[in-house]
Amino acid sequence: MIATMIHKNQKGFALVALVVATASSVALAMLPAPGIMSLHWTTLNVFVQPGVIIWWLALAGPYRFAPTTLVGYAAIVVANTGCWFLALWFMVSLARGAVTRRWCIIAVPVLTVTSLAIVVLRESNRMVPSVVRDPLLNFVDPGVTIWWLALGNLFQGSPSSRSGMAFAALANAAFWSFMLWLLVVAVRFVGRKVSQPRS
Repeated sequence: MIATMIHKNQKGFALVALVVATASSVALAMLPAPGIMSLHWTTLNVFVQPGVIIWWLALAGPYRFAPTTLVGYAAIVVANTGCWFLALWFMVSLARGAVTRRWCIIAVPVLTVTSLAIVVLRESNRMVPSVVRDPLLNFVDPGVTIWWLALGNLFQGSPSSRSGMAFAALANAAFWSFMLWLLVVAVRFVGRKVSQPRS
């Protein structure tokens, strides 16, 4: 079903990707280099933040806090376009009822691996810009909170052992999987209500 939807909407998705890529380029051009990593949230900062986070994690050096080359800016544009494109693809699939159990089978391990990587990064001594660190920490906060309630103590705010990190990652993946399930149920409920003929 998803493959059919993509095939039927190739031009539409390509147009959306082009628009997002253009918007990302314009946003980066309007932001000065320090502004890209600024904590002063603006619409432009929030829009390009997904691409900035991926660029920093994948390509930036340990002490680099802003892109300095055209390659860096291009990487942010590509990453940002991919993130927003996937988000739109998911919302379209959700609205059309194409989100099935296969999505959950994919989502759970992806959430688990992502959560574990962020928890490990959280406990490392690597210098991370706040604009990158804060959203990542917010993402794993539910899992860390569950870990603290179940296994933590008053003098330990986050897991430091491998087993603790694994528990927090699994708890975080379970939390966001549950939230995703609630979203799917809510959208389907609203869809049924809207599609029901009025008496």
